[in-house]
Amino acid sequence: MSLINKNYYALGTVINLSVAAPADEKDLDAGYELIQRFEDKLTVNRDKSEVMSINHNAGIKAVAVPEDTYGLIKRAVLVSRKHLGFNVAIGPLVKLWKIGFKGANRPSDSDIKERLKIIDPERIQLDDEKQTVFLLDKGMEIDLGGIAKGYIADQIKQLWLERGVKTGIIDLGGNVLLVGPSQHADEL
Repeated sequence: MSLINKNYYALGTVINLSVAAPADEKDLDAGYELIQRFEDKLTVNRDKSEVMSINHNAGIKAVAVPEDTYGLIKRAVLVSRKHLGFNVAIGPLVKLWKIGFKGANRPSDSDIKERLKIIDPERIQLDDEKQTVFLLDKGMEIDLGGIAKGYIADQIKQLWLERGVKTGIIDLGGNVLLVGPSQHADEL
């Protein structure tokens, strides 16, 4: 049995979605629509998104966000506070390098040291009751780039399972998640 495959462009990369029949292109397109919805909510590469609303209000006020966005940010903040290598507050450093954009370069040591002062995940205030996020210091920015694709892939998998997709491959620019058993006779 072969896979039905479509390529899309989103999240700054090539997206490759595949499903096995009886699933079809409608399931692939539903997955892509979900990607677009989350990209609109989580991106820091556009001026407007739920995450950018938080960033624009750094040092000013807390910002309420929908439950799904709040849950992802909370998870990212809690992981960041363990200091294991992931830091959701890395936004100011990412922007300094201009990674993925015209003018990308290695900034000066003094610029790096200056930005290091505002990437402390302990300075992110979460309010579970109001579902608000407050970046306590001016210039702080959250960036979910290190966790968003995995989260979105998990959401596509859940969507597909709800739609009855038995087997599929979600490839978000090299972040790959498999759904169900393999189509090969030995299931490998």
